[in-house]
Amino acid sequence: MGSIEGKTIVITGGGSGIGRAIAKRFAADGALVVATDINDQGLAALEGIEGILTTHADVSSWEQVRASVQFAVDRTGKLDVYVNCAGIALNTLLVDTDPAKFALLQSIHVNGCFYGMKASLEHMRPQGSGNILNVISRVAETGTPNTSAYGAAKAAMWVLNRVAAAENKDAGICINALFPGMSLTGMTKDGALGDPSHLGAPDQEYDTFKMLATLDPGGDTGAVWSRGRVYPMFEGNDLSDLTGDLAAGRRGREK
Repeated sequence: MGSIEGKTIVITGGGSGIGRAIAKRFAADGALVVATDINDQGLAALEGIEGILTTHADVSSWEQVRASVQFAVDRTGKLDVYVNCAGIALNTLLVDTDPAKFALLQSIHVNGCFYGMKASLEHMRPQGSGNILNVISRVAETGTPNTSAYGAAKAAMWVLNRVAAAENKDAGICINALFPGMSLTGMTKDGALGDPSHLGAPDQEYDTFKMLATLDPGGDTGAVWSRGRVYPMFEGNDLSDLTGDLAAGRRGREK
């Protein structure tokens, strides 16, 4: 693992949950972090922390995402790492899902991922280096009831990750996806994954984030990572732990 010190890192969804937790960890390790979010109150809580800058950005807007990347470059002189971490959840049967809410999830997760990678690559390709990290979920694999919107979005991000990695592997840019672990965040504190007491800290996968953020040009690319290892997504994985938690969360909401 290389050093993160001095690297410029943009993190979407940086105002809360996993995004905020890893922003603090990266800054503590010497990185220059730009946290973006629509949650201005959450961003305000990061102001004053050494090594962290904040800027308002809605990941469903191409103009705002591109502006947030330019903000990072203008303030630090470069862009080394981009982390697509922003996200929301939706737990409804497909037949009961509001089409506007389904579209919103795709806009935040899928469009946001595309916008973030496109804006980052505009800077990374000319410099011949960079790392992009896309936060996805095993929910894409489970086929669990009530997860059509979220699962579809994360599956689409998996495809974007693979294609972008293939297109940029000879440009010195490493693009990888990772699972952040079943974590206690605003999305899960209401029991979406069952009993919140068994969930991990939002920064439990920080070492994996850091490893992927410090890959040298020509390093691993196009894979999904979990606990520091490649995860063979869509290849017959044992998902019983996650499906059990999702079912417990569903039963809790139905009470």
